[in-house]
Formats: sequence, structure tokens, C-alpha cells
Amino acid sequence: MTRQRNQEIEVKFTCDAETLQRVLKAKALQAPHSHQVKALNATYYDTANFRLRKAGSVLRIRTSEGKEPVLCFKSLPSSKSGAFLRMECEVPSPQGLVDPSLFDASTAKLLLRMSGDKPLQAQFVVDVRREVFLVSHGGATIEISADEGEVRSGEKSTALVELELELKSGEEAGLYDLAAELAHQFPLSLSFTTKSERGYRLIGKPRAIATKFSPLRLSEDMAMDDMIQANLSHAVYQVAANWDGLIDGHSAEAVHQMRIALRRFRTFIWAFSRANPCAQFRVLAKEARVLARVLGKARSLDVLAQTLRKSDVASNISKREMKSLFTVIADRRAEASREAIALFKGQSATQFILHVQSLIAGKKWNKPKSKTHVATRHFTAEKFARVALDQQYERVRRRGSQFGTLSTEKLHAVRLALKALSSTSSAFADLTKRRKNVPDFEGAMAQLQQGLGQLNDMVFAQQFFDSVADGQDGAVKKVRKKIARRLKRKLAPLQSKLQSRWKAFKKIEPYWS
Repeated sequence: MTRQRNQEIEVKFTCDAETLQRVLKAKALQAPHSHQVKALNATYYDTANFRLRKAGSVLRIRTSEGKEPVLCFKSLPSSKSGAFLRMECEVPSPQGLVDPSLFDASTAKLLLRMSGDKPLQAQFVVDVRREVFLVSHGGATIEISADEGEVRSGEKSTALVELELELKSGEEAGLYDLAAELAHQFPLSLSFTTKSERGYRLIGKPRAIATKFSPLRLSEDMAMDDMIQANLSHAVYQVAANWDGLIDGHSAEAVHQMRIALRRFRTFIWAFSRANPCAQFRVLAKEARVLARVLGKARSLDVLAQTLRKSDVASNISKREMKSLFTVIADRRAEASREAIALFKGQSATQFILHVQSLIAGKKWNKPKSKTHVATRHFTAEKFARVALDQQYERVRRRGSQFGTLSTEKLHAVRLALKALSSTSSAFADLTKRRKNVPDFEGAMAQLQQGLGQLNDMVFAQQFFDSVADGQDGAVKKVRKKIARRLKRKLAPLQSKLQSRWKAFKKIEPYWS
């Protein structure tokens, strides 16, 4: 993949000023072309009710010494474009006016529709000293921008130190490979927070901190490579879109959505690796599992707290006792959050994202050759979807064999396989959901998945209460015992209900058959 006209493909890092200067001396950035140092001033505009921001767009006027002002209109990354790509349109604005008519007709029309023809007002200013130059890496020409400055609005300001790598021409994979190399050598934190977003936060306009899955549009005649590329990119976008919600917002929903995205990614890898054997698929699937496992600690504690607030297992327990217990849960949640944030600010998550993006951009699963690879890469999208669903369905049936005798650990394995089937079903909905029994099958699948989820939550709760038995005050010990007894009484009826749901699920013919 290469950069197209009006596209901005960019990787951004944050760090401290000392690290930024060390990075600029890295071997990979030596022998630069067209080296410049310049002062940039950018004023960002929006309507009084922030219509552009709500539409995922940015409008600014940027000035630089000795050059005429430039009016720029950008769209933020989306599930369609991917985590690192934005649409960008720049035009000269000799008088520094925010005039939509300066753009081409279609862009001007889009901007006016987004603003609702409301007046555009200056919202905040970004001043930076930028050191910028071009380097070559992996068949790509990349612009390196080292920014130090601040975001200002009235008396408010916040410091800004960023390293940006933007693809100017050539192979997109080369951009991610260089970014991964630099992140391996220096303590750089991958960032998905734009300068405009920093400005909105400065003026007290926090954004939505969780991005949920949105269906991906697929066509029956789609080539296998394009389908792999689209699905993996879609999953990575959902991880990136919730990055700030995890790191800055400590959002329970962002954690949940990021785990869903990582699960979807692993599901796709599992399916695609059968059609395109690729060693990197296996490596990335393991890395995604590690990331999801760390997030899982925080997620399980969030679910536990929600369950205790809503469930009758906590009825007739005093407020003082419950307050003591929730304090323990909150302390464990804060510890799990710190672990997750450290992971996503560090090497592991950064390298995972960049390696996946390099894989996607270069379609590198086509490198190895095998009989399976050659035989299946010519599948139509619809045929592949049905094969993948068959494989996931048989996996569920296999793990659920002798369902009534399975241990809680093995029932959890059934639940994971069922989630993978559900992810595959939603991913390939455009290609397979035409038969009348789709609602029946999906309803039975959802009922079984819900019941297995309840069982998993109960098992986690019991394990949690066992772990807090020692070293806690009397109130915590007392409430722990009460809730543990009530959970145990609920276990037998739930297991019986699960057997009925399993039988109902097996009776319904898969809708894609």
C-alpha cells in the first residue's frame, strides 16, 4: 500500500524533550534530506456547539514565518480508514481567512454540511518549534517531525512534545517498520491523541472515551487478500480508538471494547491462518492474547462490582459491610489499571500495533508458500466465510461434547469458542445472513453465551473472595462469607439451565449451511 492523494498516513509518539533529542540522533534517521527548523502557529476553528468535532473533523489555519497561511481540513481516523490514515485537504489562504470556498467544491460542500452553516470560531491555538526532514526506509520516503511547544486557550496552556512519522511516498509498511525500530530503541509511547484533541480537552470538552464495534461492509466477490486486510485493520482500529480511554480515562467501557477488538483480531487470525499459513500470524495472536489477559484483570473486577450492585446476592448486607468490600475491589481495580496502562504505554502494545500494521500494509501473509496457501487464497469471500464459520462451529461442538460433565474450566473453553463463533458471524454478516433461521440460531447462541458468561463471573467472584480472605477487616470477611454462600446456592440452577441452552443450541441448523 502507498499513500494516495489527500491522504495523511502518520504514526505519532509522545515522549519527554530529552528523549526526543536522542531519537533525532538515531542511526536510522541520519543522512536526512531537506532538513528544516521552523516555528508553526495553528489556530483551530469550530462552531459554538463543536459540530466539526462531533463529525470527526478538524479545521485550522497554520502560519509559518516567510510563508503564506494554509487552510487545512482533516478527517480523523475511522473504522473505514484505519488507525493511522486521515483524509487531508490543504489550500493557500493568502489573507488567513477561514473560507470554505477556497477548497474544491466537494470539500467545501462537506465542510458546510458538517458545520450546518453555523459561524466558525477560533477555539484554541497550537504553537510549536518543528524540526522536520525526510528519510528513506524500507521503500518509503518518510517525513520526520519533532514538535516542542504548547496548546493554548486564553490563560490555559499545556506542554506538547511529539514525534511524528508521516508517509510521503512509497511503501506504507516501511513507515511502520521504521516506527517500530525507533520505539524499540527509545522510550516512546504510541499516541492517538491529535493536537486538536489536546485543544478540546484544554477548553474542557472531554470526548467519548469508548468506541464500540461497528459492522464491516464486505462484498461477495471480494478478494481474499482484501478481506484479510479489511478485517485485521478493522480490529486494530478498535484497539487504537480505545487507547486514550484506557490510558487517560481509565474507562471500564474502553477496557471492555479493547478486549473485544483483541478477541476479534485473534479470531480472524485463527481463521485466516488456515487459508494463508504465516508464522507472523501465530506470533501476533500470542501477543494479542497477552494484552487481552492483562486487560481481563481490570474487566473482571469491573463486572464483579457491577454484579454486586445489581444482583440479589448482596441483599440484606449492611452498607458499611458493602462499602468495605467495594474499597477492596476498587484497590484491586486500580492495581489492574496501572498494570494495563504501563503495558500500553510501553514496548509490548506499541510493537504489537506497529507490527500488525506493517503486516496489513504489505500483505505479508503472502510471503510463505504452501499447498494450503495456494489452494485457498483463490476462495471467494463468501466461500471462505462459510468455511470459517463451519470450523468455528465444529470447534464449539467439539469442546462442548459431554456438556453435562464438563468442569468449569472446560465450560470456560466452550464459552471462548462460542465467542469466536459469534465474532466470526458478525464479521461475515454481509456474506452469509440470508436464511430465515438466522434469528433463531443467533438467539440460541446468545442465550448460551450469556449463561456461560454468568457462570464465568460466578467462578471469578468465588476466586476473588478466596483471595481476600486473609489480611482484611472483620466487615470484609463477614460479607465475603455471606456472598460466597449465596453464589454457591445459585450455581446448581445455573448449571441445569446451561444444559437446556446447550441442547437448544445444538438443535438449530447453522444458518450458513
